[in-house]
Amino acid sequence: MREGESFPFCIMFKRCLSIAATLLLIGCQSNPTAELVRELNPDGYKDATVAVLPLITSGLPAEAGRYHGDRIVDELVRSGRYRVLERSLVDRILEEQKFQNSGMADTDQAARIGRLLSARLVITGMAYGRPDGADLFIRLIDVESGVILKSAHRQVREGRPSDDRRRESDSGQSTSEQNAQTDKPNIARIKPIIGEVKADDEAQREARGEILDLAAIPSVGNIVVIGRMRNTGSITIGTPSLRVGLFDAKGEEIDSVQCFPGVDLPPGALLPFQCVSLNTRDRFASTRLLHFKPQPTRSDLYVHDLSVVRHNLRYDGFAYNLTGTIQHSGKIPVKYPRVIASFFDAGGSFIGSAQGFGDDKELQPGQQTRFQASLWALGGRKPARYEMVVVGLRN
Repeated sequence: MREGESFPFCIMFKRCLSIAATLLLIGCQSNPTAELVRELNPDGYKDATVAVLPLITSGLPAEAGRYHGDRIVDELVRSGRYRVLERSLVDRILEEQKFQNSGMADTDQAARIGRLLSARLVITGMAYGRPDGADLFIRLIDVESGVILKSAHRQVREGRPSDDRRRESDSGQSTSEQNAQTDKPNIARIKPIIGEVKADDEAQREARGEILDLAAIPSVGNIVVIGRMRNTGSITIGTPSLRVGLFDAKGEEIDSVQCFPGVDLPPGALLPFQCVSLNTRDRFASTRLLHFKPQPTRSDLYVHDLSVVRHNLRYDGFAYNLTGTIQHSGKIPVKYPRVIASFFDAGGSFIGSAQGFGDDKELQPGQQTRFQASLWALGGRKPARYEMVVVGLRN
């Protein structure tokens, strides 16, 4: 064989090697949060109840601690190894017991919180800010013994997954299949309603709102209070909250809980809320709204130029998992993009809500990120339709 005839083959062989190496690198992109959860998996604790506490932050906003905590919850649920406690239940204990955020990283206090939640395991830790992301230090604690079973550390960078990997949903469907599923009649999508208030007449306007679909649902010895809050005024309501009373058959109050949507409500917006009353199921007979006084805010922390372009709902035998893709259509970079979903049964009744952060902590205009939000099956009612609102913090 002449020397000139072998040259094209060598070039082709080198190109094939280059393509194979590129594909290998793409396939090996890691998910630091999933790696953390895999590293924390102890032997002999399958199906154990786990409580995930908000991570303590240093050099990061408190919202970052909740964001990374929610990512850990998502990965725990996906693993199928544990029963993961709903975040609102954890928040209720932290509020009732007046735990300080700085103390949740303490092993003894974390174990105490776990005992109050009747959990077998507790996950706690720290998130330290870095110029390119965060350092996560996570510990898994046995509640009964107070012993740290496992610890793990990962650096979470701001890099984004490739567009090729982001084109498929968790179910492996193509984009066209997802869009076809999105158009089904039992799926609904709404956009947040945005209102602007001029500084000149802002002082003359009052914050007004109403509570809709208030209900109490028995769940594993507890009572879960759900409902929706609408801003009926012309000025933004700042992180509104309300207090709901629970009463026994004699009309005596047995507990009261504070509920809140967790974000500001612009004029016309309608958002769900959910909170938990612990160990009151046996005595509970009725519920009543005790206090709701909307407060105005001039804050413009939240950006609403976000939408969900693909979404899918699946039941895994324990929870209804809503997954999809968030699209940033605005002009302002945002951080901690979040989907807030309201679920309805076949008769149109509101049956609960779920929230989920995007996989990427920061989102630039035009970018997309995937999300997951889980609705726990409350009272055995099945969702037939859902509505979504997407918000993010101004970066």
